[in-house]
Amino acid sequence: MELHSCQAPALCLCACIIIACASAQVQYRPPATQIAVRQAATLEQLNGDCWQWNATLDGAFLQDPDPISTQKVWMPEQCANACKENTACMAWTFDWKYECSLLTNVSSVLAGSGSYGRRGAQDCRPLDEARPCDQNNVATLWNDATKQYLHKNLTVEECRQKCAEFPECRYFVRFSLSWVGRQGWACLPKYDAPDGLKMCQLGTTTGFIYGRACDPPTELLTPPEKDVEKLKSQNLWTSLELLRSAYPDFPVTQSSYDRIAGCGCYTPKKKPYYEPISDEPDKRLVIAKKRDALFYRKGEKTKEGSATLLEEVPTWLFSPRRCQILCQQHPRCTYWSTTNARCWLWADIQKWERGHSVSGPKFCPQDKLAEGLECNADYYRDVFSPLSLFVLEVKNVRVPFGDRCPVEINYSSLGWLLAGAILLLGSFVVACISRVYYERRTSIVLVMQASISLWDFITDVTFVARSYNEEMGWVFWVGLLHLIIITLANSLALIVLLRGGSRQSLHICKWMEELAQDRRNVIIIVLLFGSSFMHLGVLHLFASHLFGWKSMSLQLHIKSMLGFELLSLAEDIPQVALQVSYVMLSAGGQSIPSVTLMSLLTSLFQICKILLFVLRYALHSVLPSIATNRSKTEMVVGTEPSKAESVDSGVTL
Repeated sequence: MELHSCQAPALCLCACIIIACASAQVQYRPPATQIAVRQAATLEQLNGDCWQWNATLDGAFLQDPDPISTQKVWMPEQCANACKENTACMAWTFDWKYECSLLTNVSSVLAGSGSYGRRGAQDCRPLDEARPCDQNNVATLWNDATKQYLHKNLTVEECRQKCAEFPECRYFVRFSLSWVGRQGWACLPKYDAPDGLKMCQLGTTTGFIYGRACDPPTELLTPPEKDVEKLKSQNLWTSLELLRSAYPDFPVTQSSYDRIAGCGCYTPKKKPYYEPISDEPDKRLVIAKKRDALFYRKGEKTKEGSATLLEEVPTWLFSPRRCQILCQQHPRCTYWSTTNARCWLWADIQKWERGHSVSGPKFCPQDKLAEGLECNADYYRDVFSPLSLFVLEVKNVRVPFGDRCPVEINYSSLGWLLAGAILLLGSFVVACISRVYYERRTSIVLVMQASISLWDFITDVTFVARSYNEEMGWVFWVGLLHLIIITLANSLALIVLLRGGSRQSLHICKWMEELAQDRRNVIIIVLLFGSSFMHLGVLHLFASHLFGWKSMSLQLHIKSMLGFELLSLAEDIPQVALQVSYVMLSAGGQSIPSVTLMSLLTSLFQICKILLFVLRYALHSVLPSIATNRSKTEMVVGTEPSKAESVDSGVTL
């Protein structure tokens, strides 16, 4: 079959076009290189017993070099039968384009996709390769040769016989009509059944025209026991659940599961609900809708409950896997659906409806397993505990499935927690020493409250400082603005308190005058206002009688402290909300800052204090006699106030 040199470029171009159009249908494909390796051969040198594969013949063709029409021959078996029926035929060759040529003599063998054989030779392939078993619970999409047996209620063998009546038919599919709400069985002869167009579907059989019926699978596939034990030993329960969900909930063979993408993940005859709104219904749209081949327009008006159409990709015999890959490449896509002519990408799906398309999620369990285990915050939370995020370093890497993520201590977070614990424990010890050895009126609770308030402010400042980055820069600026507002609000509260003319204001002014008599106490006054600007809770320290110092004998009334606590809580709530928002927005990507834990704990402590102050203030307001008696033991000033003053001003701390 010699070609003229001027015809070669044109024929190569035509061959490329044919390859592109038939790539989804063709079982035999050209080799990686388009250059055939020619080897001289004679008819006598050919194997007279068995067919040969991955090669074709060249030589003296019967009558003319044009191959037999594909309307008559679509299989090597059919090409061999055509040679057998023609007495002049000595050999035959069948190439990857489904072209059968009969030869009277042979001159050479060309390496490439195809097959050939001498007259009278047989197919010597193993039984499972020459006559493969029918695939149970496996469907083949599209590529229909005819639909005239769709409602004939045929058996598997009857469907195979009907396939043999069509020269173009090579495979067949028999499935239950229950998928479309009917009874009985349907038979669809197919041109081809490549693995890319197959999907696992209960109650469906895909068979080869020369195949055979084998015992169907009866047991569900399960993960290998060694993988299950490995995950259990590492407490990777989420990965174990993902591994189990990667297997279909109906029986299939292991070979079908290994060869079919998304086995058990894709859903047939199902699509998201989507109904456009049109004042003037388009007749073409109505007809297309009945055939489930809608030509949607992106951004058109739809009825309530419709999904959001992200993209519509025109296709031809598009495999479901390719449509799923398009969905994976779209940031908003959550589900996809496809037919033999369209691929749709969806988001915001509210409900589903029956249709003639195949649908599936953005990622199947097999995809997640192939990507490996993601070592994010969710992993450490599941394996250890939510509190582990405060001390463990989140690596944000992927490890092969079945391996364990690295466990490393986040020393900065751990150091922050230890520093807070040391500060609180040290404050408690100092307050206890003061109460035992120096001043029995020392209030341990007030010292601890002051320490917690100071630590709360430090954690807020630290959080704002460490949140300065390019990804979430708004957190830094919002937090910084909040700190400035806190300082101004606290300063304004102190100014109002000092110039308010209330009894509490008189106590503070008198206390400051007594301190001012000693120049060494000026530092105490500066420290008072400086720390109070940061957090009003620091005022507890100056009312604690620590070591009996006069600078620690400030008298604070419950009513005043209640106002301070309410203001402090109002200042803490935005900061806590900001930190929680930061953690939620970055969930799965990093560890939780320890300062967030501190802020949450101090805010809860703040709420408890307010509830206690409200209860005591209400109690003393309703029962003044109790207030008078309890005020004698709860006063925190250096000199006892008069009884009338205590009754008039309320109980103090």
